[in-house]
Amino acid sequence: MVTIIIFIAVLALLVLVHEAGHFVIARRAGVRVDEFGFGFPPRIVGIYRDPETKKFIVLGPRRSQTLLSHEHRADEPPEAKHAPYHEFPATVYSVNIIPLGGFVKIKGEEGQHKDDRDSFAHKKPWVRSLILSAGVLMNVALAAVLLSVGFMIGIPAVVGDDLPAGARVTNREVGVIEVLSDSPAATAGIQGGDAILRVNGETVLNQDDAFAKISSAAARGAVQIDIKRGKELKTFSLQPAVIAEIGRPAIGVGLVDTGLVSLPWYRAIPQGIIATGMFLWDILRSFGFLVAGAVRGAPVADQLSGPVGIAVMTGQAARLGISHLLQFTALLSLNLALVNILPIPALDGGRLLFVVIEKVRRGKAVPKSVERWMHTVGLALLLLLVIVVTARDIGRLF
Repeated sequence: MVTIIIFIAVLALLVLVHEAGHFVIARRAGVRVDEFGFGFPPRIVGIYRDPETKKFIVLGPRRSQTLLSHEHRADEPPEAKHAPYHEFPATVYSVNIIPLGGFVKIKGEEGQHKDDRDSFAHKKPWVRSLILSAGVLMNVALAAVLLSVGFMIGIPAVVGDDLPAGARVTNREVGVIEVLSDSPAATAGIQGGDAILRVNGETVLNQDDAFAKISSAAARGAVQIDIKRGKELKTFSLQPAVIAEIGRPAIGVGLVDTGLVSLPWYRAIPQGIIATGMFLWDILRSFGFLVAGAVRGAPVADQLSGPVGIAVMTGQAARLGISHLLQFTALLSLNLALVNILPIPALDGGRLLFVVIEKVRRGKAVPKSVERWMHTVGLALLLLLVIVVTARDIGRLF
């Protein structure tokens, strides 16, 4: 239950920041926003401020579903004829039943009301591009803020010779960064993220010391390793085997010195921005490897996580402490930014692509019926991928 609550809180933060980007830039550009919603409909409750009485009006589930069709004008495009127009005089802020996303309903986002000055469709391409990109930019900014705060209080990082000036390191550990498949360590159940405390009863001091102790023990026979996983202490007895990559008996783990790295606030902020850029580049490279693997026929779904898998990882990060949760949330925010900017119909990047096409064609937009059809297909494919990945995540859990 705690994991679910933390996951929903993290998701709420990411979604609200993303949608707030669209909302703020749309309002600054003079575009009407009909609704700012957390979760997907049906709506639980909504609220708006009446511009005349200045009172807040609370909407129940039934009334919140009501839409009022506007009268069609001759100067509007045909597709706007049956377009519903929101009956409320101001932006409705709503909470909806399905807490796995959010939305901002912007006037004219489907091409309606093109002649209205407060319509998205009325704005120039560069304004529409900025509104569509704002959510992604806000997610990147959120990651920079979270990482900056993380560096102020202490953030998990690899401890080496390239630490920033003025850095203070606490909670030093020898962490498992990689476990070779089908190795003695993998068979025994050692996982990436474990911290090695002792080898055959002897305390390890650092990465080199741990390697030396494991290699010495592996040459003699069985290896007993005490590890810390979150707040749990576990002991594993392993029988070393010859690892092809190194050509001698070993247990098949990659180790690294880790710790909580903290900086003064005036150094933490620029370091948080630098770390954001580095993480974003790493995620982009990983995505490139994923696409290359898919082209070669590799099983892409095995390398992805859906809502269930992300919820599990969120719970694991939370159990490790607030600094780990901050870092994990920052990584989720950057992943959300990258996925959303991809030129896939139904995503922000897909909508941005159609604006670019319109600009390249010198104002000649793709027919809205074609664009809607492509967004529908794109959304269906994304939902199918989510279902496949979620089914695999549930299979892993049980």
